[in-house]
Amino acid sequence: MGAPGPVQYLDKLVTELSVRKVPQSTIRVIVAEVEQKSSSTGQHPEELFGAAPRYANNWGKDPRLPSWAKALVVVAFVAFGLGVLWLSESRELMGAVTWITLCAPVILWVAWVVANRSAADES
Repeated sequence: MGAPGPVQYLDKLVTELSVRKVPQSTIRVIVAEVEQKSSSTGQHPEELFGAAPRYANNWGKDPRLPSWAKALVVVAFVAFGLGVLWLSESRELMGAVTWITLCAPVILWVAWVVANRSAADES
């Protein structure tokens, strides 16, 4: 399987710019520039501008979580669940375990919202 053609590159670039919440008017200007430069030189856009996600980073940060962060969240929730199971065997801690089980996801969600709001305010 070879490298994607110019149309696929432009589609990927538009998607990446949209994810970064770049205004449509700016996206049109960027795509026109890429098309013009590519057609005038005869080179593939990826040779001129690099990979679409990396080129799109010039106009904004990718808000999606990287794979390692997603894996870390899954591991944390599995560890949390196993800890709850282990603690729930003690009858004295049953009330505390119930409160931890109910409150921890809410606390994590609030922390995530605050962190993302701060990141959005910076950009």
